[in-house]
Amino acid sequence: MASHYISQDTYLKVAQIFNWAKSEDFILWFTGKTDRHRRTEAILPRLVKRGKLRAASYHKRLVYTVPRLAKSPAFDDEYQIEHGLGCTDCLVRFVLSDRNVVIVPERKFRGSQIRPDGGLIYPNGWRLMYEFGTQDNSKRLGVLKNKIDRYLNVMKDNHQIVFVLDLPREKVTEIINKLPAHEAIWYIDYQTFKDIPFGKSLETPVYVNGGNGDILPLRKNGHA
Repeated sequence: MASHYISQDTYLKVAQIFNWAKSEDFILWFTGKTDRHRRTEAILPRLVKRGKLRAASYHKRLVYTVPRLAKSPAFDDEYQIEHGLGCTDCLVRFVLSDRNVVIVPERKFRGSQIRPDGGLIYPNGWRLMYEFGTQDNSKRLGVLKNKIDRYLNVMKDNHQIVFVLDLPREKVTEIINKLPAHEAIWYIDYQTFKDIPFGKSLETPVYVNGGNGDILPLRKNGHA
């Protein structure tokens, strides 16, 4: 897609698959870069003014979401925003690593036994689901165990799930040892995840395998 002109409808379609998002998330999505993008700087406030997006102040900057995720103009739940920004960051980074993918937003999992923050389906059938955990949620061992048990009940051979946890790497390693073991489950601390170069999130060997503890890339053994 040419980055010099992107329609308002295109921004809105992308916003529907984002959760909360920074302007940089839109810029990365459309251009693959973090450079200043005047079209995005102009369009996002315009869509807010039209009521098509909602904006909130988060850590002294504006972040954006669609109205269904912010039921009032004054919506300012910092926990929800923190979690939503992390979910969007995961999605953007994975899609930049391979755009040849079908995106399954979190809302599509409602009513199912599992409800990840998002899913990705690749041409060969490989399904990658992801969960972003804030600092608070990542410390809730019982919540993580319950999620993993539900995943293990429904996961098939072509499924993998990665937990991106906003904790120090050593703490993530400690938590893994207390959770059910399975080779289709992966873990990474959020800082290491953010340090991966854009476009390399699938192939960089920094993820801890929940079955054997090996540090490997997500894309391996013919997946994706």
